[in-house]
Amino acid sequence: MQILWLLSASVANSIAGDEQEHRLLNALMASARLRAGIASTFALRAGHRNVFLDADDPAAIAGVDLSAIDLCVVTKFLGKSSAQLWLDVIARLEKGKRKILLDICEYPFIDKKNKAIVDFYKKALPYCDALTVNSARMKELMAPHARSAPRIIEDAILEPLQKPRFDPGKQLQLLWFGHPTNFNFMLPLLPALTKFSEGQDCRLTIVSSAEIKDKIPVIGKRMSPHFNIKFVPWSFKAQREALSACDLVLIPGDASDPRKSGVSSNRIAEALQAGRFPVASPLGSYLPYEGAAWLGTELTAGIRFALSQPQEVNARIRRGQALVKATVMPGVLGKQWLGLFGNLVSENEPSMQVPKRESVNQIQKSDINVAGKTKKTKAAAFPTYQEAFFAKRENTSDKWEHYFAIYDHLLAGLYGEKINYLEIGVQKGGGLETARLLFAPGSRLVGLDVDAKCKGLEASGIADRIFVGSQSEEATLKALTAYCPEFDVILDDGSHIQEHMIISFIKLFPSLAEGGVYIIEDTHTCYSPEHQQSFFGLNIYDYFKGLSERLNLDFIDPGLRKSRYKMPREKRSAVKQEPDICREIFSIEFFDSVIAVRKRKKNEPLRIRR
Repeated sequence: MQILWLLSASVANSIAGDEQEHRLLNALMASARLRAGIASTFALRAGHRNVFLDADDPAAIAGVDLSAIDLCVVTKFLGKSSAQLWLDVIARLEKGKRKILLDICEYPFIDKKNKAIVDFYKKALPYCDALTVNSARMKELMAPHARSAPRIIEDAILEPLQKPRFDPGKQLQLLWFGHPTNFNFMLPLLPALTKFSEGQDCRLTIVSSAEIKDKIPVIGKRMSPHFNIKFVPWSFKAQREALSACDLVLIPGDASDPRKSGVSSNRIAEALQAGRFPVASPLGSYLPYEGAAWLGTELTAGIRFALSQPQEVNARIRRGQALVKATVMPGVLGKQWLGLFGNLVSENEPSMQVPKRESVNQIQKSDINVAGKTKKTKAAAFPTYQEAFFAKRENTSDKWEHYFAIYDHLLAGLYGEKINYLEIGVQKGGGLETARLLFAPGSRLVGLDVDAKCKGLEASGIADRIFVGSQSEEATLKALTAYCPEFDVILDDGSHIQEHMIISFIKLFPSLAEGGVYIIEDTHTCYSPEHQQSFFGLNIYDYFKGLSERLNLDFIDPGLRKSRYKMPREKRSAVKQEPDICREIFSIEFFDSVIAVRKRKKNEPLRIRR
């Protein structure tokens, strides 16, 4: 699928160059990074092609083949943009029966709004096949103007999860951050904060665009002997550091203001994700967080509540973080965007569909699972591991080049399928990101690593869950398998210590699905001095060469071969079989530096002559 993104000149210029999806995720405009940035990144991961267009540049428009576009996403239109240029592109796409999605994150139809903005949206809405909005309140506001019910996809939260903390010192550290237009709701609160400071020293830190410092006279001044205001120019780093240093986040607003009443919940969610307690006005999009924050009209009352009940504050932050994880993390919202894109173009002409496999005259080996049943494999976004490996954008990983062919040999039948996948040894997350590209949306990707920093991969949507601990610790492995009892693929790229690799296999093989594959990488480390800690004197090859012999376990007793195995199974007398891992192993394959085990329950042998 080719997706065209109509962008304002300021956004388009900021992402010019390579890796535009990554640049969009770091755009200064919140609506660009939290909406188009997330949607385009997940589209790329799913194998679609993004075309980013400066819709204010006639030359750029002329250089795009609109007939090749499957879907157009119209991002935020700014008053400085050329409405006619945008509308001409939309009209041409509509005439060519291309799907058009309009994204609204700020209500345009108010009297004080820039007239060009109002006129653009009035003319653009009739062309659109779908409308996305950022909150339930925005859906209510836009419903009268839309051809069909608006679809709510909230703004994403990109920051990593931080530990809840509310332990104020002598001076209470308050924080306000946001766009300068939102500071209009903060100004009326300053007199109340000044009075409140008579009983509690306060500092208010303001993180916003530099322009606000010159427009608001009170910024940077001491309001009273016990209350001062500090200004910090906005940047990703500045906002992150301010959230880490504050005690409470103030988010005032006005539910009756049509321009702001439909805002998303991103600021309240960002505060909770950073482990800080929000004290906010009761805007409609904030109401789902009522049990995780303090919502009310008098924000100083919320500050008093927090100071009087610190334990409740930390409990609410934890509840809020759980809600953030379930609703507005990139992985959750990315799937919503992909689902919407797929639904919009699913009935378009065949050229927009994912191509079928070329080979239809024979069943490929990779399309047969280990139980011998034909498996109908979906077309994968990337046909080989190598292509997916080099397509990933965010996270790094180290692979020996010859592993690519081994992975294709072992896993190609699962490419494009929805699976459960476990990687031991996550490191920077590149292996998990590659898996995210290879397997179908909805696959559950789980990681295990000793480094707690890997937990950040959950926030980015690369991993559904990261467990922190050793691959040889029984408690860690039990927690992992309790979360996901069955995996289709388990990849051990962990410590490479001989004992650890064997223990992990013994403990996790029962959780491998029927027909699944267990892969152990870098087995050449058995020759490395630093990886020599053995399992009762066995190294990795000792153990698996021993298992390979035990695949013949039914023939170890020679007395059974001539009589029992010629008899139909249903006529055989019952024999007590001791539990043995090899009764569930279909094959053990040895490669250069890799060992792979496929799982399948074995029947007693039957000798057939005809």
